[in-house]
Amino acid sequence: MPTRHVYLVRHGAADPFGELTDIGQWQSELLGRRLAALPIDAVWHSPLPRAVRCAQIVGRHLPHAGVR
Repeated sequence: MPTRHVYLVRHGAADPFGELTDIGQWQSELLGRRLAALPIDAVWHSPLPRAVRCAQIVGRHLPHAGVR
């Protein structure tokens, strides 16, 4: 059986309204760059706006991974 890895990450910094701040967007960008070298198949996220936005940013760096 092949080895599988699960990477758990928290969304970037968010404001009191639940939206990513500029810093949170930058954190998400850096995370995407770091994960780009790994064999990622999918990005799963919660329905919260901050998590959705973070996953979208990370997903731009993972063109072969589905963002769900």
